[in-house]
Amino acid sequence: MLVKRFSDGSNWIEPHFDKVFARPLTGPPAEDGFSTEPSLLLRESSKGWRPGRAVDLGMGQGRNAIYLSRQGWRVTEFDVSSEAVATARTNARNQASLLTRC
Repeated sequence: MLVKRFSDGSNWIEPHFDKVFARPLTGPPAEDGFSTEPSLLLRESSKGWRPGRAVDLGMGQGRNAIYLSRQGWRVTEFDVSSEAVATARTNARNQASLLTRC
């Protein structure tokens, strides 16, 4: 339902964001215009909450969903860009690998 809602009448959205997320990084993500840190709003507003379920709409590279997941939340993610979804999955796998090595 969400994919249909986002795609109705907006044929430019998915191709635009696919281009954004398919662009290879040339340096640190922040220098390329991406942040790997969860948003301050999310960090502050989730303090003190018992982990439960969360939905991350327009997840991009998955930084907020990964943060919540590491805090014990069960997160459902959504993005109109298949490139963003692929990037978020890679980032989540990389984070999981880092956690298992610690």
